[in-house]
Amino acid sequence: MTTLPNAPRVQMLEAAMASANSSVVSMTGTISYSSMNAFVSS
Repeated sequence: MTTLPNAPRVQMLEAAMASANSSVVSMTGTISYSSMNAFVSS
C-alpha cells in the first residue's frame, strides 16, 4: 500500500463524511416524513 500525500487523504475523508452525512439526513427525513404521514392520517 502506498502512502498518499496529505491532500488526497483529506479529500477522501471529507467525501466519506459528506456521503455519510447525506445518508443520515435522508434517513431522518424519511423517518420524519413517515411519522408526519401517520400523524395526519390518524
